[in-house]
Amino acid sequence: MQSNLLAAVAEYIENNGGPDAVSQTPMSNVFAICSTQRRLPFRKIYKPSLCIVLQGAKRIELSDEIINYGAGTALAVSIEVPGFGGIVEASSEEPFIGMTIDFDIDLLRNVLENMEAPPPTTRETLGAFVEQLSEPLQDCLLRLVRLFPQPEAVSWRNARTILFAFDRAKWWRNCQDSSN
Repeated sequence: MQSNLLAAVAEYIENNGGPDAVSQTPMSNVFAICSTQRRLPFRKIYKPSLCIVLQGAKRIELSDEIINYGAGTALAVSIEVPGFGGIVEASSEEPFIGMTIDFDIDLLRNVLENMEAPPPTTRETLGAFVEQLSEPLQDCLLRLVRLFPQPEAVSWRNARTILFAFDRAKWWRNCQDSSN
């Protein structure tokens, strides 16, 4: 995983709330998260989002499925789904550091409507899957984080371009088939 992205998010957290906080960013749908300790699972409704782990690990339970994911991965959620989730790997020496990007439903709808044809479904899924953070996606996220100190440069409109880096065809395919 790209250490520049981890360093940039850690610096943002340090300057905007410190450890053990969910730090609001200049974008209303993007959050930076830090925890110096494990967190017990709690109930929540997972909304369409990208939950990124840069350091540490998380675990969620959706119905009968348990999903563990750690540094260098992201949980992509395509529909609202109830579950339990918690931080399973964190310490004061190596805190959990992550980001959450809540997706704009209109944007997702636009992406889906502009696809020629979605790939066929090969198995049932719960609307969530874990994906390795590709270098291009990490680069886009790093550029986004570097814009945080300049709120006038960060708008949802500009962020749409960055979020398209998450390959729209791959997004659709994985929403339908988490086996890829």
